[in-house]
Amino acid sequence: MSLLDQLPTYAHLIGQSYQLREKSSFLMVMLSRQLSQRPSRSDKMLLITHAKSISVQNSFEKKKQELSASQSASIEVHASNADLYAQLQEERRKNKKMRKELDLLKKYVNFNASSSDELSSQEDNQGSENESDDDFDNVNESGSDPDNTNESDKS
Repeated sequence: MSLLDQLPTYAHLIGQSYQLREKSSFLMVMLSRQLSQRPSRSDKMLLITHAKSISVQNSFEKKKQELSASQSASIEVHASNADLYAQLQEERRKNKKMRKELDLLKKYVNFNASSSDELSSQEDNQGSENESDDDFDNVNESGSDPDNTNESDKS
């Protein structure tokens, strides 16, 4: 049951409380007048009514305190939720920023890795070209002259 649904009940209790206060005041006056006399049945009823009014008033005060406590607890929970939501949003912003930085670092590392791979492959290519040039030079130095052909090839 929500707090708004309970308001008519509390309003009714407030009205009863005021009526009972008036009755109890009247009864106290009547009781003080008759204290010197022997208590009658009506006097006993007045005392019972006064006790009931005090009981109702106490229960009303208790309900009112419970209502204000639940309202303040509700407000505290709402404020706490708002704080937690703000913290969540801040963490999300930080995470997004960190993801961007991580992506940039990955791109930088990949770029540097690919650049170093290209450099090493270029060095490998230059090294293999030098080796093939050396091999070609070795073949020419072994005495085979491209102008000298085998006599069997000529025939």
